[in-house]
Amino acid sequence: MFFFGATEAKPPEEADVIFDVIKTGSTLAQNNLKVIDTIMESSAYLIANKKALKKPKKRQKIYDVLSLCKGVCRSKI
Repeated sequence: MFFFGATEAKPPEEADVIFDVIKTGSTLAQNNLKVIDTIMESSAYLIANKKALKKPKKRQKIYDVLSLCKGVCRSKI
């Protein structure tokens, strides 16, 4: 059984190489794949419009999104 994680496209079963953004590598392990090399490391940023932050309703929604993202990053999913 193949597990594709959050891929946007399904690679053919006989692919020679796959570039992927991974956090834990569990999907790779489930498919008997291994990391050959790290091309780059990256970070995610939430960027808010300064005008939106001045509006209480929008500011609250922005902070709700931030809280959800931080929760996912801290979880062991």
